Amino acid sequence: MRPGAAYAMALKSLSACWRSSGEVSQLGMEVCVTLGEIGSLEARKLKAAGVTAYNHNLDTSPEFYPEIVSTHTFQERLDTIAAVQESGMSVCCGGIIGMGETETDRLRMLEELSNLDPAPESVPINCLMPMPGTPLADQPPVDIFELVRLIAVTRIALPKARVRLAAGRTRFFTRGSGTLFFRRREFNFLRGQTSHGEKSCSRCGCCSLAPTRAAASGSDGFIAATGHSG
Repeated sequence: MRPGAAYAMALKSLSACWRSSGEVSQLGMEVCVTLGEIGSLEARKLKAAGVTAYNHNLDTSPEFYPEIVSTHTFQERLDTIAAVQESGMSVCCGGIIGMGETETDRLRMLEELSNLDPAPESVPINCLMPMPGTPLADQPPVDIFELVRLIAVTRIALPKARVRLAAGRTRFFTRGSGTLFFRRREFNFLRGQTSHGEKSCSRCGCCSLAPTRAAASGSDGFIAATGHSG
């Protein structure tokens, strides 16, 4: 795709997001979006349109980041987060584990998150879901105890943040995390059905079966189930 065409497509997507965000916020719901790299102008427009939170993960440590991402730099991710914070939106920022990083990389990622000012209010912890044909297809699954330790350290390093289990959540339901993210098709109790997500929440006993105030776009958007985190 030509650079000009890609830029035009990005502007069109942002315009659609601004319109839909305003419509959703008028319903009294919180709006959290993930739109990749943005600058101060785009951040201010999203805030004005009614967006309350912006998700932009650091993914991993600054040292390991070039091994995973080649399209942009770690500093550019920090710049996007700074633009979001400057606009007044809250930040949802975490990372992904299981990509071949070391334990030190995970701790460095938490250090970077702790250094954000203000610290993120929401910290999603994702576990890599290896896909055939991709460079990380042969990565072993994350050990459950490694995940538990990371959640525990995250809660110590970021005591005011809500720690969320995101990708890989179907394999782990762990006390310590405050929220589990489910796709709408996994959490379809609103239609009177018993879903995999509902069964999992009930089995682990660590979250409620009702979604928190959150806006999910599309038929397969995300719902956050939140509860106690003892």
